Amino acid sequence: MCFYWSLWFVACIIFINICMKIQKYGFVYIWRDKKHKRYYIGSHWGTKEDGYICSSTWMRHAKLRRPNDFRRRILKIVFTNRIDTFNEEQRWLNKIKDKELGKKYYNQTKNVFNYCWFLDEEKSKLISEKIRNKVQLHYDSPAGEETKRKISEATKKQWLEGRIFKPFPRSEETKRKISEAHLRRIYGVEFKDRKIKVKVKNYPRYSWNKGKIGVYSEETIDKMSISATGRIVTEKTREKLRQVNLGKKQSEETKNKHKQYRPSEETINKLKNIVRSEEFKNKISKALKGIKKGNGQKGIKRGKYKK
Repeated sequence: MCFYWSLWFVACIIFINICMKIQKYGFVYIWRDKKHKRYYIGSHWGTKEDGYICSSTWMRHAKLRRPNDFRRRILKIVFTNRIDTFNEEQRWLNKIKDKELGKKYYNQTKNVFNYCWFLDEEKSKLISEKIRNKVQLHYDSPAGEETKRKISEATKKQWLEGRIFKPFPRSEETKRKISEAHLRRIYGVEFKDRKIKVKVKNYPRYSWNKGKIGVYSEETIDKMSISATGRIVTEKTREKLRQVNLGKKQSEETKNKHKQYRPSEETINKLKNIVRSEEFKNKISKALKGIKKGNGQKGIKRGKYKK
């Protein structure tokens, strides 16, 4: 009987450890510096294995210099929310005497909620704006160009290695925030109520280049035209475009603009005189394999202009 109880207990411990690795939780910890016999009490919302050290710059630098002198012990684990984690940390910090701050402890203060600016909505917006402005100033400076180049190279490397855009699970709350941010960016509307999302089609869609002239150079326009040549538009896409444009009437001014921005003879001749490699031709041939011509054609080739 004792054997089965022991087996059940071990299974419960394994199950709890697996759950703790999968989801985030809060815990209060204490670090001990054996060289100076100094301590640090703090809390963290995450997991014990996520590599978090502490929020104290003083202690963090000391640990980086002397990693073998520090040991961490978990005082309390909290599974409810971050506020309860802070309250538990405050309970442990209240046991520290005022004269021990900065001497026996790396902690400089005992008030946890002084540094929890993200709990106050006004402070959160103010600090977020300051961080955003500081980052923008960095990107606009000469050093920012070097940062952009490094990010670009790292992204290309991750893309080639297949490590970028790796799917990972997101919570429903994260999905909701991403969706609302996307809708705000497209429609320029604040969504305080989720029911508004049903009526989102009534709002105009704002394009970044609407009303702007000379956004693209002639070279860029030619490249876009060449890249669109040979592209297949399926019946499903054609039906969507038809439904969107159904009932719309173009003014004479719009018709004249379309005529004005038609490709020139020079551009059309460039498209006709493009020399493609045999490998590219084989790819096009495989892509068009099985598509019937005439009435049974599944798509229309773009790049052909009627006079």
